[in-house]
Amino acid sequence: MTRLYQHHGRARVTFYTHRGDVLDTDDFTPHPLISCSFTKKLGEGTFAGTMQLQLLRGSGAPDWGSWLRDDDWWVLEALEGTRRDLVSFGFVAAVAPAVAIQNGAMVPSWSVSGPDFARVLDDTVVWFCEWGNHGNMIGEAVLGLVDFEAGGPPHELCRRILEGFLGAQSTGAGQPGAWMAPPAFPAPPYAVTARPGMKDLLDLATYVEKVRGFTPIMNEVLGSEFRVSDLLREWSHGLLNECFCDLRAVRPGVTRPAFVLREKPFPTEQDGPTGGWNNLPRVRLNRTQITGMQALSRGGDRRTNVFAVQSAIDVVAPLSQTITYAPLFDTASIAIHGLRKLELTTRFSSRLEGNELLRWRPG
Repeated sequence: MTRLYQHHGRARVTFYTHRGDVLDTDDFTPHPLISCSFTKKLGEGTFAGTMQLQLLRGSGAPDWGSWLRDDDWWVLEALEGTRRDLVSFGFVAAVAPAVAIQNGAMVPSWSVSGPDFARVLDDTVVWFCEWGNHGNMIGEAVLGLVDFEAGGPPHELCRRILEGFLGAQSTGAGQPGAWMAPPAFPAPPYAVTARPGMKDLLDLATYVEKVRGFTPIMNEVLGSEFRVSDLLREWSHGLLNECFCDLRAVRPGVTRPAFVLREKPFPTEQDGPTGGWNNLPRVRLNRTQITGMQALSRGGDRRTNVFAVQSAIDVVAPLSQTITYAPLFDTASIAIHGLRKLELTTRFSSRLEGNELLRWRPG
């Protein structure tokens, strides 16, 4: 006998406006939420996820177009039975009249969309200014000094970028920071002020792991027009590491948005056969759980059998690197498929002795 279990989960959205309003979709009858979606890709594109809502318009429904303004905050929760989980929270970016399909009929609606909390990394520009705490600090606090060169390991560079370019916290010098929470937004238990800013809410240190790699110089920052997310990806040593923003559990029932820097789970010589992918959780599917295999295919479009990593430091000529450090060859694959080259460059290496750039090794 086959048993079918149907889940009855639903979404709940609460808006907090900067004028002090609290608008909970569960407080209105009829329930105004027609549809809800939230998408987020870790390690791809922007740091922020995107929330998209369809809310009832007209016929006694709330006038969301008048109530909501850009940069008001939203909180999205998933409810099932007595369980209540935070999906994400962020900012209202756009409110526009639309038409939705509900039970096969066209229904006037409001379309509300906006990014989640990681928007602060995607939108904050790299800007040097000494005239206020909303600007960015310059000098040793950002660039640092290592053997009289501005550089360091990826985790140190990311820490300097986050501390130096996100502006001040709300607790600094008695002044408010950037991205302040609306007045009625309930301060989470880890917040240090009753009305925190987004930089106060973000955990910028706990999940920044100590990772391998070192660069003796951190250029292309001064005078740049990058955003903070651009710098984080540029200097996180993406060849070996990944960085993203996501919610992390502080304790049961309490989650906190955090910046995460970690090594990619690729097997390495140091990790051995028990590290990397071998430690990821696995689930074995029964044949009855597989409903279709149309999307599965096999091909050699991404086949690679020659691997070469070169330094992006200009003084080290690529030809010299190739002569000194041979690429890796899969000779058995080349014999069948021909030469398929993957050549990568990186600003990072293993830690150098002194300032001997010509002793570069992929690290």
